[in-house]
Parts: sequence; C-alpha cells; structure tokens
Amino acid sequence: MSSSTTLNRVLFVDDEPKILKALSRACRGEAYDVATALCPQNALAILEEVPVSVVVSDQQMSGSTGTVFLSEVRRRFPATARILLTASTDMQVASDAIEHAGIFRLLAKPWDDAELREALRQALRERESAQPPRLEVRRAYLETVRALAEAVDAKDPYTRGHSDRVAIYATRIATELGSEPELVEQIYLAGLLHDIGKIGIPDAILSKPGPLTRDEYAQIQRHPEIGARILEPVQFLSRIVPCVRHHHEWYDGSAHGYPDRLRGVDIPYASRIILVADTVEAMTSDRPYRRGVPLDSVAKELARFRGTQFDPQVTDAFLAIYECEGEDFLSRAAKFDLDQLLGRCEGGA
Repeated sequence: MSSSTTLNRVLFVDDEPKILKALSRACRGEAYDVATALCPQNALAILEEVPVSVVVSDQQMSGSTGTVFLSEVRRRFPATARILLTASTDMQVASDAIEHAGIFRLLAKPWDDAELREALRQALRERESAQPPRLEVRRAYLETVRALAEAVDAKDPYTRGHSDRVAIYATRIATELGSEPELVEQIYLAGLLHDIGKIGIPDAILSKPGPLTRDEYAQIQRHPEIGARILEPVQFLSRIVPCVRHHHEWYDGSAHGYPDRLRGVDIPYASRIILVADTVEAMTSDRPYRRGVPLDSVAKELARFRGTQFDPQVTDAFLAIYECEGEDFLSRAAKFDLDQLLGRCEGGA
C-alpha cells in the first residue's frame, strides 16, 4: 500500500495477482491511494485498519463471490462505494449485486482502463457530494445494464456498441414524441437490453460473414424470447420484459414480425420505438457482408414501410429529427449524457 497521505483510497480485490497488478497499473497517476487484496478476508482486514473510499471486487473468487463480499462491505462499511468487476453476463448476478450489495457500478471483464478510471472518479465525486440515495441506485441500474449490454455486443466485433446506440436513438425518438421522463428512461433500458437474448445464439451464427440459412435465421428469431426469459426473474427490469420480447413485431401484424405477430397498439410502445432505432443503427453500421448506408437511404426505407413494419407516429418522429439534423443525427446522438437523463427523470419523478 502506498504511504501517501491522500484522503481517498481504492481497494482492488481479486484472487489473481496478475489482475491486481493490471488494475493497479491502470490507476497510476490518479489522485488516490491504491490497495490490493487477494481474498475477501484480507480485504475486510484492510477495511478494518484504514479508511477506504471505493472497493472494486471480482465476482468469481475461490471460496466466495464478489456479490457476497460486497454485501458484507455494505453492512459493515456503508460509506464505502462498491464496484463489481465480472466476466459474467448473467442478469441475476447484476440484480443481486444491486439489490443486496448496493453496487455503484458493474464493470465487465475485460475492462477498459479509461472506463475504469472514470468509474472510480465518478464514485469518489458522488461519495463526496452525497448524492440522493435514490439517484445513486438508479445510476447503478443504468450503468450496470449498460455494461451488460456492452458485454453481449462484444461477442461480435461488428456489433460492438450496437445496443448503446440503439438505446440512445430510441431516447431521442421518445423525447421527440413528448414521452414522460420516466418512460424515456424505461425505453433507454429496453434499448440497451433488446438483444440480450443473443447470449443464447451460437457465436458462429451471430458472426457469420454472409447470408444466413433458413434454419440459422430461425435461431436468430428466437433471441427476443430468450431475452425475455433472461430478464423475467430480475425484479427491477420486469417492466421492460414485454418491450424486449416484442421489439421485432411488425406494426401491421404480418408474419414478418415475431415472435407473436402482435399488431398496432398491442405492440408495447417502447418496442415500436426500439424497432425504428434498431433499423437506423443496423442500416447505417458496417457489417462483414456489407457497408453501412447513408442516413438518407434509411429515412426513405422507413417512409416506405411506414404503417406496415413501422408505427406511423414513431416513423414520423424520427423523420422530423432527420429533417432537422440530417446526417448529423448520428454524431449528435453519439454524445449521450446519462446525467442529463437522470436529471430529467429525477425532476419528473
């Protein structure tokens, strides 16, 4: 442990020495001490001995889990912010970490050094500013879901960031439609998790550099149902289960939509928005078998299928944004401000 007299201290807990060295190295030059522990018992001994501002724990450790350990930290040292580091994309792990351990953030392995440093700075800032507990919990929900979505997208390098962009585009459309702030937040979460069911689809199909066979496409079509089943046990995500299940339904109820061939307003509002956002993101992004197309071409496609595949009001909302911003929409939408979303929802609550 450093002998520095700085007030803040970050404690990393992992049963692999190489991981601890890499985490410590990522934080060189930051304005806090770094301590490490190879097991929860040693970490608790450090917490008893010296003040610790933030604990970052691995989930899978011999003899314990990060969730169990951080739950004990929450009970004994409630002022210490808690971050879980995990390679798991299990929503139940995330749910337990939020509900029982009260984590501030979940970070996916392999982590990004810059993201790790920013998460630690943010944890330290919010700890010092005494943010309202309700706002901290909601931030934990959003950031945790975002990390899990990124872990799913990472299975295929060509879709990295897809879910995040879909969520952002969907919030832009929902805002254009005049949706209440809490509904916008719900749509953001549903957008992040709309493809979570792809965890259950073979990687060879997801990353196939060419057209899918009929059987392969049938497997891909199962992902909304798989996603709904994954999310159903997670209490804080129960509201978005129907949104995820139905994000590939067609507005006209045709057989092109799946899984249940719902029609019109029977399709959840968030699902209708996500379908448009998903189409915009998919068409404008490069894939192994094709290049992305200009947003102008996407706008024409949306107008062409307005009222058949796409909800007319949702389509019109996107087209209104496009008419105002043109091709700049993609770059503007990329500059997403989570704090702004949280602030709007807090003000509207």
